[in-house]
Amino acid sequence: MTRFLRSQGLHRLGIGTPHMLSFGVGCDPERWGPSQDAHLMRSGFLDGDSGTVEPLDTTQIAEHVRHSWFRPYEGGRHPYEGETVPDYQPGSDRYSWAKAPRYGERVVQTGPLAELLIGGDALLRDLHAREGAGAWLRQFARVRRVAYELRHARRMLDELGASLREPHFIAPVPGSEVDGQGCGLVMAARGALGHWVRLRDGVVEKYQIITPTAWNASPRDSAGVPGHWEASLVGLEVADADDPIEIGHLIRSHDPCLVCTVHFAQAGAHAGAGRRLVVGA
Repeated sequence: MTRFLRSQGLHRLGIGTPHMLSFGVGCDPERWGPSQDAHLMRSGFLDGDSGTVEPLDTTQIAEHVRHSWFRPYEGGRHPYEGETVPDYQPGSDRYSWAKAPRYGERVVQTGPLAELLIGGDALLRDLHAREGAGAWLRQFARVRRVAYELRHARRMLDELGASLREPHFIAPVPGSEVDGQGCGLVMAARGALGHWVRLRDGVVEKYQIITPTAWNASPRDSAGVPGHWEASLVGLEVADADDPIEIGHLIRSHDPCLVCTVHFAQAGAHAGAGRRLVVGA
């Protein structure tokens, strides 16, 4: 796989946004607390311009729907204030069932590459510094991540085995009427996954989800800035517009989830097989 991808130049294609996001991997129960990041691999935001990793600040997350098929609202909204009301508008400049999540109004990518770079993997950091975040490195990171997952799983099983007689679930008090809000943030196989919930009188009042594919596949936001997938395709030369395998290589390097979102782009009127295409902004 490595030889084929690199022979096709995919180590230098599909870079997209340089900014990356990770919610952290593996909770350390000995250090866990609301005031610190107690992940075995830290969470954070990698600023692609400066190369620095900043602490995760979930208040920076907002979703835009300016180019999505949802009921319009101005600007971006934090998931606690968000809404998801389908509003298909054929013939408009809206083109996606994905919202456009942003972190501090910046386009980010997420996935195993972001996870390992922010988490401090020395090999990935060296390759990233040499060649950038191309499609090959994204695939390589997905394979390398397996080793970390196995190590974390072994540790978790050992900890569970040493605590078999301790309670593992605290049941809610029947009849309790609770008001509040909370979120669950994890690094799934495809990247940063977040669930935000708000309760009123013990009943779910609002529930919002941002999937890894939504981060990567987002359409343009309220400012007209393209999402990560779109940016990663700009300038790509496609040998046959009727069989755009080059686009498939780049998009599949993100392990996309079509259940999470689908959107389409039309290259133009059909002109027969063999048309060449250069993807534009």
